[in-house]
Amino acid sequence: MNKDLILGTALWGWKVEESECFKILDYFYDNKFNKIDLATNYPINYDINSFRLSETIVEKWIKKNNVNDLKLIIKIGSIDNSGSTYNNLNYDSILKNFEYYSKKFKNNLWNIMIHWDNRNDKKKIIETIGALKVIKNQNINIGLSGIKYMKIYSRVLFENNLIPLIECKHNIFDSYVTTYKEYFPSNQIYVYGINLGGLNLSNIYDNKSSISLRGIDTSKYENFLEKLNEIINKYKSKLTFKIKTLNQISFIEISFNKNINGLIIGPSSLTQMIDSVSDYNFILKENINNFIFENIIKELNYN
Repeated sequence: MNKDLILGTALWGWKVEESECFKILDYFYDNKFNKIDLATNYPINYDINSFRLSETIVEKWIKKNNVNDLKLIIKIGSIDNSGSTYNNLNYDSILKNFEYYSKKFKNNLWNIMIHWDNRNDKKKIIETIGALKVIKNQNINIGLSGIKYMKIYSRVLFENNLIPLIECKHNIFDSYVTTYKEYFPSNQIYVYGINLGGLNLSNIYDNKSSISLRGIDTSKYENFLEKLNEIINKYKSKLTFKIKTLNQISFIEISFNKNINGLIIGPSSLTQMIDSVSDYNFILKENINNFIFENIIKELNYN
């Protein structure tokens, strides 16, 4: 099953310098991909001067290349880039954001997505969805990401005949896909976090890695990675290519997951971008349904 490949920008302007971002965008776009995932609070580096920085880098690239056929997904709500869940999702704020992005990105704006909502106040959620309905009526798609009270959202959305795109965390260690599908059974789902923040099969990192940058404690993954490497070694002689990265394993798993419609990748260099496109084309785009891949996934799910 073919899946959409979406370019993530969470580290742009932080770990990834603007010049490298431009190279990544060039390669992504030249290979006929056009969906890019943005958020007002990217990068989440706790520097108030970086608020909206990732999207500004994309804006510069668009203007430089005179591009008007991107499909930008923009997550809104966060009031800063401190990593907190404090947000402003009232009716007026959402529509002001919509106006801002309509002017900023014009035809490249494709989806406005509610981001990180922990509220359980139905009245306020109804107000939020009222704004989404206005946006949808302007022929812009809508979406949800990081919603705590899915039951309230799903009911109000259903009452308003709205079917938003869903973004959620998913990887071979942890996943929210099934939870979202319970409340949004007919919605398309795009997943992020597929490589667990930059985890690698050796579990060894330098001080420039995404793991080190984000301060992620990898000790909880030690047993998981040991088992994963055992499974890879078990099948390596039968595979048509050598599995070198967690991204490749994630691509294989997602290729068999019927609940997932697209995956968001976050390459921090042109080399990683090239490798990701190559892996995507081989594993996902060409619909490789190799029984060995299937056996690997079955064992991963079992363990």
